[in-house]
Amino acid sequence: MRLRIPRGRIGLRAGLTAGIGGLVLLAVTLVLVLGFGSARRNTQDLLLNNARVMLQLIENDIHADLRPVEAQVGFVGTFFEAERPEQPLDSKGPLAKLMTGALAATPATRGLSFVDLQAQLLDVQRQDGSGVIRRSDLLGSPGVTERIMAEKDRSPHWGEIIWDREDGTPLLTYRRSVKIDGESVGVLRARVPADRLARTVADAAAQVFGTAFVLHGQSRVLAHPAMFDGRITGTSNTDHLSATDFDDPILTALLAGRANLLDVQADDFESRIVRLPDDTTHVLLLTTMERYGQVAWTLVLAFPLQDVTDELMRLLRAALAGLGVLVVSLLIAFLAARRLALPLVRLSAFADRARKLDLDGLDPLPRSSFRELDNASASMNAMITGLRWFETYVPKRLVQNLMAQGGSAAAGSEERYVTVMFTDISGFTGRSEHWAATETADFLNAHFDLLATQIEATGGTIDKFIGDAVMAFWGAPEPQEDHAARAVLAARAIREAVAANNQGRADPVRVRIGLHTGPVIVGNIGAVGRMNYTIVGDTVNIANRLEAEAAMVRRGDSDTVILASSATVRAARATDDAALVGDIPLKGREEAVEAWLI
Repeated sequence: MRLRIPRGRIGLRAGLTAGIGGLVLLAVTLVLVLGFGSARRNTQDLLLNNARVMLQLIENDIHADLRPVEAQVGFVGTFFEAERPEQPLDSKGPLAKLMTGALAATPATRGLSFVDLQAQLLDVQRQDGSGVIRRSDLLGSPGVTERIMAEKDRSPHWGEIIWDREDGTPLLTYRRSVKIDGESVGVLRARVPADRLARTVADAAAQVFGTAFVLHGQSRVLAHPAMFDGRITGTSNTDHLSATDFDDPILTALLAGRANLLDVQADDFESRIVRLPDDTTHVLLLTTMERYGQVAWTLVLAFPLQDVTDELMRLLRAALAGLGVLVVSLLIAFLAARRLALPLVRLSAFADRARKLDLDGLDPLPRSSFRELDNASASMNAMITGLRWFETYVPKRLVQNLMAQGGSAAAGSEERYVTVMFTDISGFTGRSEHWAATETADFLNAHFDLLATQIEATGGTIDKFIGDAVMAFWGAPEPQEDHAARAVLAARAIREAVAANNQGRADPVRVRIGLHTGPVIVGNIGAVGRMNYTIVGDTVNIANRLEAEAAMVRRGDSDTVILASSATVRAARATDDAALVGDIPLKGREEAVEAWLI
């Protein structure tokens, strides 16, 4: 049968695409145009990358200034080891000439010197554009021998910072041990004035519109623009320069601990912010240089915060505008999506209740403007109508239990211990022979509803209705360790319900109940196209026979007689509230069954 699609219905896909898709596309396009996508994260990345580039530029200029010093010292040392001059300390010898040439080739170097193991010194120092050579004996100087012996076996390295008392500036030293046939004969040393380093750093910082200086350790100032432009204000007598020697509020605030960390940090450098007494704010970028000696250098680049905030404010204004458009677009999209999604949510909840066979009070789904949803609603409503007919003929609880166990769990048959109940109405044939068919049906329906309520309340499964009789069992399909106790409880509840229902009846209904516990075969039994989930076995027959024998037993004035086997009574632990009837021979069985009246 071909499904008829009503005219005038909007396709769900077209509605969702045109509604939510168009609104989101509009919002994203506007946001991208206004730059919202690059607002915070991209701005931070941009600033961090710019900071990294600026610091790297200054570091590269420092390396470019100092690496030639390393190369020239290495060249002189290699020459010494290869030529092995007989008189290396001769002021007119080849070593002195080579050192003079190396000094001329490295503008950053103030002096080169060679000290042998006997503390004899050959020194070439830059002075008035030329090299001045001198020799001296350092043997009497304190600690010289110890320093030479400590340096003679080390690889080339940048040594400690020494103090030039004549110029009042720090000197960087690069040292290389000279060895002949594997034995050290002395140490070459190059001296680089810190003011040369300060000029290099200042020139590099000017290219990125900032100021920079270099710290040696925690408090020493190694390079600062004031070292070559005459702004040193201190008169320190110590062997290093500190913040007090410079009229620099940024340096003073940093070394005094008044520079706070910024939220945005990188792995290879640190960001700080400092507010100065003149109410200006500066950003500081700090990176560590560990190549030049055992004490790390700290390169500090400073620039006004406004240089950063101008760019941030432009991005912020664009971001706020885009954010406003986005909020409005998302709000509209949310309302539209909610309206569109409501039928789907209702359909999902409807299907979930249908899956659980929870059909009581389930109202039909309303029509929808979208043809796909409208067709689905109509199909679901038709399915619920079919399920209501289905649960009329198949016990709902049984289907729910089988569904809970999964399809494969209930597909076969197995042996299981259960408790079986049979009920019957005494004298029903004589009672109903003068009734019309509708009267008989109404009476049985009310009676079965009364019994089914008590059986299902205790977890029992109604197997079938046989005339005026009911067959039920406990312990399947879901395992119930207390199935006997549940069956006894249901029988007693039926007795109470029947007694209550008989109130006011001129001709009370009398019910017989038989109970037995034992093994049965439980599962799907029947033909390929017609299956019943039922139980078979001798246990069923015994319960049926006990119900029939209950007609021969009375218990006081009760309208209901419950006759149970000893297997059921003992399994339910109901002997205290039961009376032993004795062994009762059952039709079709050789052995009698011990029966109890409950």
